[in-house]
Amino acid sequence: MKFIIKKNTSKLTTIAVAFQAGSALEAQRGFPLGTSHFLEHFMFKGTQKRSSFEMSREIAFYGGESNAYTSNEHVVFYINIPIDHIESAVEILHDMITNPIFPEAEFEKEKQVILEEFASRGDSVGNVIHEALADAFYSNYLAIPVIGTEESINSIQLDDVKRFYGEFYKKENMLISVCSSLKPSSVEILLEKYFGPQDGVVNFLVKPENTRVKKTKVVDVIRADLEQSHVVWAWPAVKNSSKDRFAVAMLASILGDGMDSRLFQEVREKANLVYGVSAGASTDRTGGDFCIQFSTRPQNVEKAKDIILAEIAKIVGTTPTEEELQRAKNKGMTSIYRSWQSNDGTAMKVIGSYMMSKKVPNIASTSRKLAKVTADDVTRVARKIFSGKNVMVVAKKEV
Repeated sequence: MKFIIKKNTSKLTTIAVAFQAGSALEAQRGFPLGTSHFLEHFMFKGTQKRSSFEMSREIAFYGGESNAYTSNEHVVFYINIPIDHIESAVEILHDMITNPIFPEAEFEKEKQVILEEFASRGDSVGNVIHEALADAFYSNYLAIPVIGTEESINSIQLDDVKRFYGEFYKKENMLISVCSSLKPSSVEILLEKYFGPQDGVVNFLVKPENTRVKKTKVVDVIRADLEQSHVVWAWPAVKNSSKDRFAVAMLASILGDGMDSRLFQEVREKANLVYGVSAGASTDRTGGDFCIQFSTRPQNVEKAKDIILAEIAKIVGTTPTEEELQRAKNKGMTSIYRSWQSNDGTAMKVIGSYMMSKKVPNIASTSRKLAKVTADDVTRVARKIFSGKNVMVVAKKEV
């Protein structure tokens, strides 16, 4: 078990408990798809000390908010609460993590809630195209929705949930992240009171699986309710551990971050083909993607695509100017400062980074890495990314 404690000036505090026990473990360890997400839900169904309602009411009484999320690699439970009630939050979170009762009478009820959550995802065109992209783009566990499939959710049994908890929600697998206005030493004493002393070690449970794009292709998703075509276009990028990830971030900023970006100016302002267009990159321990997204009326898709290809050719062929790069770096610093501004943002950023790399980020080290990016670096990563295979997903009305 490891504590990572950060200090901030906010009077709100965040206490988060994480395990590297996300959906990737299901196939690797023989569980139905969606078990990790089901367990996340079921952890809120009461403890030996409190019923589900009593837990919710007590957190609310202190002015707190509780929630959780499951990703491919990890799961996080957290409470945001005024600093005056930090000990109550630590005690409640400890009770929830270590003493769940898994009431049998609630199991099928919660399964129906999760099936409703699954059904709701189909109402969002954003969810639909990104799940279609993941399925076509990745060749490992990143291709599988964290929630599972309707069939797999229905197949999950209470024993699966209990067994997943018993195998993976152990002290040696636990990371606790806290950001508050208290001295870190005071917070550590409080955590030790309930969770016990840390040994500074968190077991990594998920075995990384390499991923690759098998072939360039276009995937059509037919939706009768759409007036526009929604497009996401992706190329393989870099892993989270890559030294080039900051150069990739600057490439994304120059191409498609904000009203000053190349794609916004060319596709929207000059060609008037879209309302919005953006570029972004995401990273994982096993790989990453570089995505360009836009939506437009069906007759404009190919026109927009041609302009985007022309802008890709420009940035591959000619390095960005120093002014353009500095502008991207300045926007990057704004993003960095924003992500560290709140206690909940800080606590979650620490968890996300540590679960990827076993490293604890900070503003100074992140800023230095960003500052070192050169215009030549941007062009170099652009040439590497855009020479690779790509996948385009188009959600559109059937013609």
